[in-house]
Amino acid sequence: MMGFLKKLFGAGNPDQDKANQSETTSASVFVSDQPGRGVSLDEAAKLQAAVMENISDAGLPVSQKVNAAAHLMTSGAFRECIDAYEDIARQHPEELGECEGQIGAAYFFLGEYETAITYYKQALANGADASMMQDNIEEAEDAIAARGQ
Repeated sequence: MMGFLKKLFGAGNPDQDKANQSETTSASVFVSDQPGRGVSLDEAAKLQAAVMENISDAGLPVSQKVNAAAHLMTSGAFRECIDAYEDIARQHPEELGECEGQIGAAYFFLGEYETAITYYKQALANGADASMMQDNIEEAEDAIAARGQ
């Protein structure tokens, strides 16, 4: 597991880590209960915890934190994704609008459309792409309307 984390977050060698910063860092694991095929659910949970711990590392470049948070989103780990983007926003206030937009998206995928709209509006007020946030708000409003039928 340490090799995986070194690749994801850097080997501790400043020169090598700097060279790797230009790469997009992302990871996926295959979870299986069959020996030799993928990782166990327990191992996957440990990897996810390690990713979350590294997102909280104030010394890690913001781009790597955002990539790790985005991976949580695409993996369906929406609550963990929300936590990650909240951590990023606290550590990097200049990313607040983008983080709020992503938190809104996570709430949208959780079916919490009203909360998603709240975050999209906050993102809009904090500099996120206006057109994208307006589209997201409309999509969430449509989902609320469809749910009411």
